[in-house]
Amino acid sequence: MTTLRLGTRGTILALAQATHVADALHTAHPRLRVQLVTIPTHGDRWADNLGAGGGIKGAYIREIDQQLADGAIDLAVHCLKDRPSHAAEHEGVVLAAHLRRDEPRDALVAATGSTLALLPPASVVGTSAPRRQAQLRRQRPDLRIKPVRGSLEARLQRVDSGELDAVVVSAAALYRTGQADRITELLPLDSHLPAAGAAVLAITARAGDERARDLVAVLDHPDTATAATAERAYLRRLAADCRSSIAAHATVDVATVTLRASVYSPSGDRVLHTVVGGAVGQARKVGRDAAEQLLALGARKLLNDTA
Repeated sequence: MTTLRLGTRGTILALAQATHVADALHTAHPRLRVQLVTIPTHGDRWADNLGAGGGIKGAYIREIDQQLADGAIDLAVHCLKDRPSHAAEHEGVVLAAHLRRDEPRDALVAATGSTLALLPPASVVGTSAPRRQAQLRRQRPDLRIKPVRGSLEARLQRVDSGELDAVVVSAAALYRTGQADRITELLPLDSHLPAAGAAVLAITARAGDERARDLVAVLDHPDTATAATAERAYLRRLAADCRSSIAAHATVDVATVTLRASVYSPSGDRVLHTVVGGAVGQARKVGRDAAEQLLALGARKLLNDTA
């Protein structure tokens, strides 16, 4: 029996995602054994102890990539939106598969079960994502936005404790951890465009490990891979990261990929938006063209304001 070692962080969400991948691999290859390998990272310890953000996501991804490159594991699973697009892939590590995208929208979890529009004035809403902060300020400038980091459970606990009136998190994360009942509103794409790569699980492998890459290839969802390619090309051209107030969401319809992309000012009072379409084989060009259009409209100044 063939065994693959699948590396993951030890958070509840990461383990749920890794288990989903392991189950999918076993369904595709009934004689395959998938061993989950939990990897404690310095990034997780920094986030827990210091409440750090920004480069922490990139830090734990680099640590897991190193384990993969060194041969300690055969595969790793990541939320694609957390994987930096502007930096080169870790030497010897490649994206081997994109699972079908789950629900891409952000979710509001409010203590009273309220929607965003019905939250009382001056309610305290938690999120550390600059994109979400800008979108909330654009929709409800009266709200008090409080940065919150840490695990999904830690953020939800701050609502339960009364420290926050509401929090904005990934809807996909709530679905994956069996907590969809916590959602009080799925925020609409028209006003809350998600992060590039949102709700996409990506599997990485060693570049030279043809056995692992062949086994995982069956999980690759072509339309999701095409959409992700356009979104990440857009990020790469903007040289943007998780500290930037930007959003992108691509969809595929038969042979056409359409990318909706936005750049926000930190206050949310200014937003640049574009929609670009093209053939699925030109997904990277679609992403680059969207970035070029927004740069021509002044996106660089908004990005510099965000930094």
